[in-house]
Amino acid sequence: MKKRLYLLILLLSLSLAAVRAQSSHSGEIAGILSKIPADDAQQFNQNMDEVGALGEAGLQDLATMLKPGGQQDNTKVQYVLNGFAGYVMQPGKDDWRSSCVQAYGHALGKITDPMNQQFLIRQLAIIGRDDAIPFIQPYLQDKMLVHPAAQALATIHTPAAEKTLLAALQQSSAQTRPALVEALGDCRTKTAVSYITPLAKSKDTVLRKLSLYALANIGDPASATLIRRAAQEAGYRFSVDNATSDYLLFVQQLINSGENKVAGKMIGNLIKKTRKDNQKAVHSAALHFQQQLQKPLPVAHNELSQAEKKEGFTLLFDGKDLDHWQGNKQGYLVEDGSIVVNPSHGSGGNLYTEGEYGDFIFRFQFQLTPGANNGIGIRAPLQGDAAYVGMEIQVLDNTADIYKDLHPYQYHGSVYGVIPAKRGYLKPVGEWNEEEIRAEGPKIKVTLNGHVIVDGDIDQASINGTADHKQHPGLKNSRGHIGFLGHGSVVRFRDIRVKSLDQPAR
Repeated sequence: MKKRLYLLILLLSLSLAAVRAQSSHSGEIAGILSKIPADDAQQFNQNMDEVGALGEAGLQDLATMLKPGGQQDNTKVQYVLNGFAGYVMQPGKDDWRSSCVQAYGHALGKITDPMNQQFLIRQLAIIGRDDAIPFIQPYLQDKMLVHPAAQALATIHTPAAEKTLLAALQQSSAQTRPALVEALGDCRTKTAVSYITPLAKSKDTVLRKLSLYALANIGDPASATLIRRAAQEAGYRFSVDNATSDYLLFVQQLINSGENKVAGKMIGNLIKKTRKDNQKAVHSAALHFQQQLQKPLPVAHNELSQAEKKEGFTLLFDGKDLDHWQGNKQGYLVEDGSIVVNPSHGSGGNLYTEGEYGDFIFRFQFQLTPGANNGIGIRAPLQGDAAYVGMEIQVLDNTADIYKDLHPYQYHGSVYGVIPAKRGYLKPVGEWNEEEIRAEGPKIKVTLNGHVIVDGDIDQASINGTADHKQHPGLKNSRGHIGFLGHGSVVRFRDIRVKSLDQPAR
């Protein structure tokens, strides 16, 4: 009897403690919600700092305040949750990002309204790395939530996320299969080709359409015959099944990946088969592809051109190893001739050159994934937040919806927090961009795909304080390391070379 009484008292104590813990956050949460929306950027940042101070338990309390439609207005709660998700993706806030993933993920398991579940899944797509996958995975077999769940993993786009999508496809039902196929296509997951190929012959028109898209976007030469036959059945005309559009997408992906022999055969077939008046648009596209193939072959990747050799450039990456780099070599891998930021191996982190540079020209190519965020650290020490103790040239998917409300100095190419860059010159996500950063004393010039997007003077830009009103002691550095500053997104880099402009010592 005494033992039962003791257990009862213990359970009551734990329950009361939980209630007290939750109530201890209620006043702070109410205070935050009362200041929504913020009057200006400074107030917004203060609000978000207060949200972060709630800790994981408080964040979870806030997220579980979401009520089914009609029971209450969720606008303010959603505003705070969404705002904080974007806030924690800034440099130096990874601890809050990690807590945010745990809080939103656990809250997702507690709420039952599908609209609110979709909202939290979308937030996990913003902040998630591999740590978000276990929270999203159960919904890949939920016919109501499979689409946002699959798209969330496609946005996270790590090897573990692709593996999870593929495993879910193998266990899928007729209701969940199309969304999984589409997400694997968005990820261009080559290991999925053998599983998707039979589905492209399905009598289910939606599944067939998405399977053809996925195979076309993946761009595996093994899919050539199937995609050609589908377009042939459509009469090589644009139609509702998108088979001809998929043919064109497939050819473009073949060209992008250097499969010119297969692409040439596909183009030749298309030119022959599109002679009718109602095929003019397709014929024109085929001729455009033919012109692409006839252009002179570019210099092989990760090699210096003859002109660069004469100018004194040095190759920093040979496409094979990271021997001349230091830092987080678990978070940066060599894959298919590129340095790939892999969040599943150490959260990305920073990877720096062995040598230091003062004045220099730094050239590289990069490929973004949806919502990607990275940066190029320059004149940076090996320790500390390079955006402040050095300088950071932002690398960002400007088109992502989660970044629509950033400050101008946070977009791609900007000297982070100091000099904003011009926008509109990034290539579509998934294509390779060419960038050059030129640093000479206080002068910083950034050229993206042939367009100058920054041409400024850091001394002048910070004479009355920096644009973000923060301390940037690194602006005074005369030299330091160049590095990639990972923020948990998959980004690929190649053709990395540098020319020192430092004057030799006398």
